[in-house]
Amino acid sequence: HVATSGIDFSWRYWDVTTGKELLLQDGHPSECTSVAFHGDGSLLMSSDSSGFVFLWDLRSGKRILVLEGHADKVTASCFHPNGHEAATASIDNTIRIWDLRKRTCKYVNPAHSEAITDVRYSSSGSLLLSSSFDGAVNVFQTTIVPHEAYYARLASLRGHSGKVMAADFAPDESMVASVGFDRTVKLWTPQ
Repeated sequence: HVATSGIDFSWRYWDVTTGKELLLQDGHPSECTSVAFHGDGSLLMSSDSSGFVFLWDLRSGKRILVLEGHADKVTASCFHPNGHEAATASIDNTIRIWDLRKRTCKYVNPAHSEAITDVRYSSSGSLLLSSSFDGAVNVFQTTIVPHEAYYARLASLRGHSGKVMAADFAPDESMVASVGFDRTVKLWTPQ
């Protein structure tokens, strides 16, 4: 299955083999900007230009949770591999880490100096990365530093000559790929 988000304030859930639309949801107050599937396929997270993030039960098609906190458009969202946390990125320059069990934001990461375009967890969940209009891809450790309220930034990858539009980890976490407005794709390794 695949999900798509649209400027018509909706998201759609599709069966790839038949090409049929299985579900249409139009509950957002503004343009739907991103969608992400939960690891077990039972939930979908959608976000919008108003800063709202909704959690949907794909079995019933119903909205089960509204997450509020971003001051502006949410650009990307992803579930942590543990299944009970999620991350969202916004043009408000922050990443919000959500505890889905407690239905609250557990941490706000002032990750960049300009709009954030993407956010991704590594397959193990031990790392989080973000890309931004500020030209950087930042990599964070996902455990809260004891007695502190922040994720430690492990690296700031700079090499694009402008906005970085997206980034992701390789499945084995051996490298990061990023793509920028400078029309380049860059591969980053720990060295």
